[in-house]
Amino acid sequence: MRVYTLNLRKCFPFVALLRVTAFAAAFFFAIWLLIGDRSDAVLHIAAAADTTPSRVVVLDAGHGGEDGGAVGADGTEEKDLNLAITLTVGERLSELGYTVIYTRTDDRLLYTEEEDIRGIRKISDLKNRCKIAAEHKDALFVSIHMNTFGQSKYSGLQVYYSPGAEGSDILARCIQSEVCAAVQPQNHRKIKRGKDIYILENTENVAVLIECGFLSNPEECKKLSEKEYQKQLSFAIVCGMMKYEEEIAAAESRR
Repeated sequence: MRVYTLNLRKCFPFVALLRVTAFAAAFFFAIWLLIGDRSDAVLHIAAAADTTPSRVVVLDAGHGGEDGGAVGADGTEEKDLNLAITLTVGERLSELGYTVIYTRTDDRLLYTEEEDIRGIRKISDLKNRCKIAAEHKDALFVSIHMNTFGQSKYSGLQVYYSPGAEGSDILARCIQSEVCAAVQPQNHRKIKRGKDIYILENTENVAVLIECGFLSNPEECKKLSEKEYQKQLSFAIVCGMMKYEEEIAAAESRR
C-alpha cells in the first residue's frame, strides 16, 4: 500500500509529521480545503513508502483558442472552465506526488502550425492531444469538458471511458462515485463507454473524459464558474483517482 508523508506544519502547527495512507491523505486535504487557501498554508505530500516512480497523469483541458466549446446562457465559455478545473486538479495531484503533464496551460488550440487551415485545425488539435498521451504510455489520461443540451433542466457530471484501454471503466467509476458522493448527491448518472469520442478511441492509455456539468443549465453553469465549487469538484476528481489507485493495487496484491 502506498504511504504518504505529509508536512502540515504550516497549515496545522500542532501537527509535526504524519505517515498515512492515500485515503487518510484525502482526509487532511478535506480539512485543508475547509480552512480555505492561505498564502502561508503549504501542503506537501510526497510518496515515501517505496521507490516506485510517481504515477504520471496527463491532464487535458478540452477546447481552447478559437474553439470555445459549449457556451452558457450568460456567455460563459467551456474552454475557460475546462482550463480552470484542469489546473486545480493538477495542483492537487502534484501535491500528492503525482507527475502532471498538461496538454495546455493557456487559451489555445494545439494544431500543428503546418496545418494552420481552419477546416483541419480541430483534427490536428485532437491528434496532438493524443500524441501527448502516447508519449507517456503508462500515464492516466484525463480530459476535462463541460456538457450542454437543448433543454436547461439537465445537470450533473458524467464520465466517459476509453473503449479500448483496460481499466478505463474502473477509473471512470471511481471518479463518478466520488463526485456524486461528495459534491453532487442528487446525481444518479452512470459512466458511459466513450464510443465515437475521438480522444478516447485514439489513445492506448487508461483514459476518461469528464463532462463536469451542463452549461445549458443556468444554475449549474453559475456553480461551475465559482472558484469554491471548482475547488470542491477538483478535489472529488482527485479522490476518485486515488480510489482507482487503491483498487488497482488491491487487485494486483490478490494475484
